[in-house]
Amino acid sequence: MKIQNILALGCGTMGSQPGFYYAMHGFNVTQFDISEEALAACKAYHRRYVEPFRAAFPSFTDEDIDAGLARISYSSDLEVAARDIDFVTESVPEVLEIKQQVYADLNRYCPAHTIFATNTSTMAPSAMVESTGRPERFLAVHYAVGMWDSPIAEVMKHPGTDDAVFQEVVEFVQSSKLVPIKIEIEQPGYIINSLLVPWLSAGLSLVVNGVSSHQDVDRTWMICAQGMRMGPIGVIDQVGFEVSCNIHRLKAAEEPDNPQYQKNIDYLEEYFLSKGHTGALSGQGFYSYPDPEYLEPGFLK
Repeated sequence: MKIQNILALGCGTMGSQPGFYYAMHGFNVTQFDISEEALAACKAYHRRYVEPFRAAFPSFTDEDIDAGLARISYSSDLEVAARDIDFVTESVPEVLEIKQQVYADLNRYCPAHTIFATNTSTMAPSAMVESTGRPERFLAVHYAVGMWDSPIAEVMKHPGTDDAVFQEVVEFVQSSKLVPIKIEIEQPGYIINSLLVPWLSAGLSLVVNGVSSHQDVDRTWMICAQGMRMGPIGVIDQVGFEVSCNIHRLKAAEEPDNPQYQKNIDYLEEYFLSKGHTGALSGQGFYSYPDPEYLEPGFLK
């Protein structure tokens, strides 16, 4: 089967970036969200992604960019959006019940050949596989934030994934100029988040507990890890506070004796989310965007 028509579910950072990226590489993309407001915001995000994408792929002309944007359609009607789709990348909130309902709906609306791929940050695919109705055509494909700067796709099986489907998806992401990272055994968090989540949580905890400012936490990392464009707090801004809170909720459930996860959630909700600040996409996180302080020439001095 040739993958050509893609449905990208969710319009936050984790959903809007794959939709944009695949459209730029020649695929037809339908971007879905239940909210018209979220879809309008997603269109703005896609326009905002043009410059960093162009910097990463300088061979793309203005005509190429315009053609890519023209390949994206936007829909709040899942039944309509799911028609004629070959591949679904799902980035709905990190709440198991929401994901299960979404997959049950997708199974009703999508053609039998459609491959379902979750972009979950922390869950195992097997947690939601029964809802898909097509376990052999279900797997995880996880992307780094800033796909154009970190062009990898972690392709992960669950025990029931068909080997031919797994290989088909590996070849598909490779055709999109993404490096496929093959994960043969289920690992919640994949490779990226198994390394990244503890680092992000540790950085956030330093700020929440008043140990140091968010600037000095990032500054320390950026100086010591030479070549890093941002530190953990800058990355949290890019991931978004809603995703960060959902990840911390899952960690809190795994480690109920550790109060720090809830403390971090409470901090993000009180100082940011309650004011409508969701991170870089909203223009305000710990830093102000589109020109965050950590990109200024003197930040590391």
